[in-house]
Amino acid sequence: CLAVLIYAVLLRLLYLGVPELLFEEAYYWNYAKHLDIGYLDHPLMVAWIIRGFVALMGNIEFAVRAGAFVCWLATAWFSYRLTRDVLGQAGALRALTLVAVLPVYFSIGLFMSPDAPLAACWAAAIYFMHRIVIREEARAWLWLGVAIGLGMISKYTFVLLVAAIVLFVLFDRPSRKWLARPEPYIAALIALVLFSPVIVWNWQQDWASFAFQSQDRLASKFTFSLPRFAGNVIALLTPTGILSAIALVVCRRQLTSGFAASVVS
Repeated sequence: CLAVLIYAVLLRLLYLGVPELLFEEAYYWNYAKHLDIGYLDHPLMVAWIIRGFVALMGNIEFAVRAGAFVCWLATAWFSYRLTRDVLGQAGALRALTLVAVLPVYFSIGLFMSPDAPLAACWAAAIYFMHRIVIREEARAWLWLGVAIGLGMISKYTFVLLVAAIVLFVLFDRPSRKWLARPEPYIAALIALVLFSPVIVWNWQQDWASFAFQSQDRLASKFTFSLPRFAGNVIALLTPTGILSAIALVVCRRQLTSGFAASVVS
């Protein structure tokens, strides 16, 4: 696992500035050339990350993508910490290897897009939520608020995780005790403050971005193809993910017993 992990990281790092920018990356680079607190189709995070690294390194491909690599490091770190807490060191190392080699995570760490900070904030939010639910760490609520706020200014789809967290706290009986404490509300306030620039920009622009990502998306023509969907899933997971899914089915009893033992310990 260590050998594969080091190879995957070095491979990504060495080729970070070699390919020309994708159309989407050039589009986000143009965001950074016209820095603002909001844009039509995405929040501000991708533009500000690119602007910071371009200012440090110059107007080159490596600088545009450096933020994606840093966000991948954050994703890998929180994934490792979460898995280590749940399954131990060996399981954490295997999870870290998957984060390094699965095509979806490999591409997130190589090409700059809003998905790079989204993945990092998503992993961070799940990690801190685990600290809250399992270890009952009150301070983790503050970091959860930071993760949610940064995730919301990365990509609007982060609201799906926010909804899941809220529903979990409401329906999980042991977690409902937090509703009588100030930490969740402080976390919500932190998230709202971090997300407020996007709200202000939308208010100034007649809610253009919110409308574009909601009612305009719903009004557009929608088509679904099951074979295409299955093909995309296989392409994103191949080859390691497919083998891992098969191993999960074959070895589910051993995995379940190992997880139970780690929880007891």
